[in-house]
Amino acid sequence: MLLEEALTAVNFAMQTAIGRSLNDIETLIFEGSWQGKTYPQIADAAGYSINYLTTDVGPKFWKGLSQVLGEPINKKNFKAAIRRYEMRAGEPGGGA
Repeated sequence: MLLEEALTAVNFAMQTAIGRSLNDIETLIFEGSWQGKTYPQIADAAGYSINYLTTDVGPKFWKGLSQVLGEPINKKNFKAAIRRYEMRAGEPGGGA
């Protein structure tokens, strides 16, 4: 699965579950994490403080994504969780 496919899947899941897509900073965290970047690398590239990403936005993002996808998700396991979501969504009667 490519980054663009994963981002589309997550935005679809979010839109279906809570009526909105990822916002800009959530997208930055998602894309940076997908590319294997650390929070300090993401923060530096985007002009945010490391503390803001690690203690505020990041934890809220992963918690929200966990609720949307229906399983515990973090920066280390989210790729597999998205693949599982895609498999469930593709099954007859699966859906988001």
